[in-house]
Amino acid sequence: MNETISQESAPNAAEELLQQLKFEALLADVSASFVNLASDQIDASIQNAQQRICECLGFEHATLWQNSQSEPGILLLTHLFRDPSLLPAPDRMDGASVFPWVYSRIRNKETVSLPNTQLDTPPEAVTDRQTYQAYGVQSTLGFPLWIGDGPVFGVLSFDATTRAREYPETLVKRLQLIAQVFANALARQRTEQALRNSEMRLRLAAHAADAGLWTIEPVSGQMWVTQEAKALFGLGPTEELTLKKLFDLIHAEDRESVRNAIEEAAQSGEERILEYRINHPDGEIRWMHSRGRRCPGDYIEPYTVMGLTTDITERKRATEAQLRHSAIVRSSDDAIISLNLQGIIADWNAAAKRTFGYPDPNHRGQPRAGGGRTADIADDVVPQ
Repeated sequence: MNETISQESAPNAAEELLQQLKFEALLADVSASFVNLASDQIDASIQNAQQRICECLGFEHATLWQNSQSEPGILLLTHLFRDPSLLPAPDRMDGASVFPWVYSRIRNKETVSLPNTQLDTPPEAVTDRQTYQAYGVQSTLGFPLWIGDGPVFGVLSFDATTRAREYPETLVKRLQLIAQVFANALARQRTEQALRNSEMRLRLAAHAADAGLWTIEPVSGQMWVTQEAKALFGLGPTEELTLKKLFDLIHAEDRESVRNAIEEAAQSGEERILEYRINHPDGEIRWMHSRGRRCPGDYIEPYTVMGLTTDITERKRATEAQLRHSAIVRSSDDAIISLNLQGIIADWNAAAKRTFGYPDPNHRGQPRAGGGRTADIADDVVPQ
């Protein structure tokens, strides 16, 4: 009799060992597959891993829920593997309403292990038991997802629907490692998406303002520029811009001030603003307005200078034209006055001062006897 039992138990032990080795190999393969995985491949890789784990361990259902970033308390189903015979899972749920007891434990970063969802939950978990029963979940494992000291942002669960089952501590710990692999990948995906969104908003804002974005690596002299920046400097879409080429474009009289501004921004960390001229490839001299500051780099380039540039040529021309016009007016022997839109005299030249007795045009805006300012001279001013 004992010999028969021994013969029967030997194949079972060998089968369990083989299953364990198979699962260990699966975990190693899944973990390795997420190293340096591209952000756009993470979702498909998680769902593939869910299916492989379920098939290896005999789970019928695996879900990964993440917190909605716009609706507090709402969980969104982002990754799913299920047996086709099961009821479809909802794509969103209010965790505190549907699974109040489980949800509170997950938010406290506790793993939920329920070999039997009806018998292993406490009396206060009435709603949780009803939800499990409605979806036919007899046994479940739930793992909170978080990074470092940050809050829980999701939950990974594996469910059995055909029978209750035990969860050895070694199995729970190994699946916790998988949950951590998923959490790291999803956190990286969120960070990269947030960065892409930020860059897109910045590009849209820069495009609306006709500004070109750029970064300069002072050590290597390399530059990254947007297409808008290339157009400002007269470069084609496929042309590269380096710091050397930039200085070749800058007007000779302005190169030193631009070089100093870049060095000061890199060393001080404070924003630097500068106006300078460039020799545009079309032969025209154009004015640029740039502002930039230092930002962290990497171990090769410890810092970069990042900023934006706009073309202010037309503004400069308008200012110069205004100055020339003002100079002509002031040097004229004829009395010239100008009115603002309210019909009030806003400007006059020296000849008008002599002719009408107006105050010195170089001291407009100074207080005058009787109140008011000379810039507000109207009909009440009587020529002397």
